[in-house]
Amino acid sequence: MQTGRLVVQGFQRRLLGYVSQGIVKGSFFSIISQAVVSGSNFVGGIIVAKATGISDFGIYSLIAMTVLALQGIQQALIIGPMMFLSEVGEDNQDRFSRYFSLQVIFSAPLAISAAVAIEIFLHQWSVSQVLGIVGVIFFLQVQEFLRMRFYIDLKAGKVLALDITNHGLRLTLLLFLWWFEFLSVSFAFLVMAFAGGVTCLRVVRNVTLQPFQICADVARRSFRYGRWLLLESLAYYLSIPLYLYLSSVLLSYEATGGLSAVISLLNLPNVLVLGVMNLAVPMAQRKLLNEGYEAWRFQLISTGTMVIVTSICVCGAISSAGSSLLGIVYGSEFEKYGDLLPIVGVCYCFLAVNTVLAAAFRTAHAPQVGAVTKLWSSVITLSVAYPLIILWGVEGAAAGLVVTSVTWVAIYIFYIFRGTLGAARVLEQKFQT
Repeated sequence: MQTGRLVVQGFQRRLLGYVSQGIVKGSFFSIISQAVVSGSNFVGGIIVAKATGISDFGIYSLIAMTVLALQGIQQALIIGPMMFLSEVGEDNQDRFSRYFSLQVIFSAPLAISAAVAIEIFLHQWSVSQVLGIVGVIFFLQVQEFLRMRFYIDLKAGKVLALDITNHGLRLTLLLFLWWFEFLSVSFAFLVMAFAGGVTCLRVVRNVTLQPFQICADVARRSFRYGRWLLLESLAYYLSIPLYLYLSSVLLSYEATGGLSAVISLLNLPNVLVLGVMNLAVPMAQRKLLNEGYEAWRFQLISTGTMVIVTSICVCGAISSAGSSLLGIVYGSEFEKYGDLLPIVGVCYCFLAVNTVLAAAFRTAHAPQVGAVTKLWSSVITLSVAYPLIILWGVEGAAAGLVVTSVTWVAIYIFYIFRGTLGAARVLEQKFQT
């Protein structure tokens, strides 16, 4: 009894210590900020679905998914190294200036090449759509860079202001075009690009770009760390996004639109998961650098448990609502895809676990684990995706999402049992980086 009481008292002291450091306040701002981003994406998708119909919403979803997936490459080569290669006593402003210059050089060719590839896949050549996709990719990545910069400085309030400005303008313009019946898939992306550009230019107008040689040095160092994250992000394309691409090719854009609506509805728990983890990751990194292994481990376990349990509860509530909720939100033509909610709900519960485990391995300077995980899951996905969709249609695609998310968690757990997150291994990696 005495030992148990001491453990509880120790937990309470640490929790109160985190509160006194502003973690609770910062987490609140971070969750609200993520609610703004996720809420805007969710509402924006509903507006596009109601304005264009289920088939065009399928096209919109494929483009939007590709745009967001490209952030994995940005996370690997820019944001990940910027966050995890920090050193004790390093001047943050100089580091941000170097990485921002690299970000600008990186995003421009990526945006252009991705827009061309998307149009080739869709067999569409719309100048307005190409310009919208290029603008969205470029400014979305610049804004994500700025968001992570403020999170590293633990200035979650500035992230919230940035997100409110961008997404408030975006939704206002989308609603305006919908009201006057001008909204199309092309105009939706032009609106998103315009809102992102206006927001980013307000923030970065005083930033000094660094010479190319400095950017090249930063790029080499970032690639040494980020090559594993880059491999992970490329392998990711052969997992969850593959089911949506195959659904559009083997089934129809309507099936893709229905599955995308289900995914968007069940993405709501990510408001909490991403909101908390966006702040928890840089905090965990600081804990590991300044306070040691136990402080790092305690924070990730306590934060991860909270977001996982909450995500399970929210996914369960949404899944139980069934077709009626899907019809109310998106329209009656989406109701027939309500049976997918429980299946995809299981997937999102495992994705919450995956997010926490991925953060643990990355802050422990073991990014190769994520790469291996995604590579193995891509092999499994390539093996089962086609037969699942051919045999069971869109339900098979939903089941495949579950297979992928379970695979990720299983491989992460395997590496935990191998001791990759043990104290000696983590501290050894910290001092070698």
